[in-house]
Amino acid sequence: MTFKSSSWYLQERNLYPWMHFTELFSKEQCEEITRLGKNLALTEGVVGTGDQDFGTNYSLRSARVGWFDSADDSANWIYRHLTEAVNRANSDFWKFNVEYLEGLQFTAYNKPGDHQDTHMDTGWIGEHYRKLTVIIQLTDPETYEGADLELQLAHDYTPMTRAQGSMIVFPSFILHRVKPLISGERHSLVSWVCGTPFK
Repeated sequence: MTFKSSSWYLQERNLYPWMHFTELFSKEQCEEITRLGKNLALTEGVVGTGDQDFGTNYSLRSARVGWFDSADDSANWIYRHLTEAVNRANSDFWKFNVEYLEGLQFTAYNKPGDHQDTHMDTGWIGEHYRKLTVIIQLTDPETYEGADLELQLAHDYTPMTRAQGSMIVFPSFILHRVKPLISGERHSLVSWVCGTPFK
């Protein structure tokens, strides 16, 4: 069936390959997550997949990362806070067969030039597959310049919201990048929603 441009859809439809929630976390919650994240053992982010570790390659990625353990009482509330929103996004727009979130990655872009080149997040995690990418903006956008998250659609890049506390969700097979940081610091939370392979 072909729909004309004047058609009226009876159900909510997402016209873009991503979804975002504004103010999922409050300013105070973002600041607390950032404080906790800065206390993690941050290491240089590496480029790799599965058991392969290709090492740090600054031409591809420059950022420091740490990991929140869902079993840690100080971080458990973050996972619980994300669950409903992640499930709603998937249920409303993709309906992928998903089972769990990978460990939350705290990412710090805190020196000029920090960035991540265009890439996809798809890959095997044990017996499961990354299906959705979840990114939470933790930093007040007025305090840094650059480090914009952009999704690549055809030949164009589309900037995502910089609003503090917002969550962006998109299929992990979509190309995306973080432009070089110019000044200030940007912190984010990143995770991947996994499930059995696509059929």
